[in-house]
Amino acid sequence: MVDCYSVGRIDNVVLFETDTLPAGTHVIKVRVTGEQNSLASGSYVNVDRVVVD
Repeated sequence: MVDCYSVGRIDNVVLFETDTLPAGTHVIKVRVTGEQNSLASGSYVNVDRVVVD
């Protein structure tokens, strides 16, 4: 689980990164669970970029 809370919009932020996956096919799922930081007023995720090397 990754907490994406921010007071304002911030672009180009790395939220997750790993170098331990073996070569092959992988699936990435982004789910809005409804769980949120106590300071948040809503629950949504806006993906502005994905990089796969």
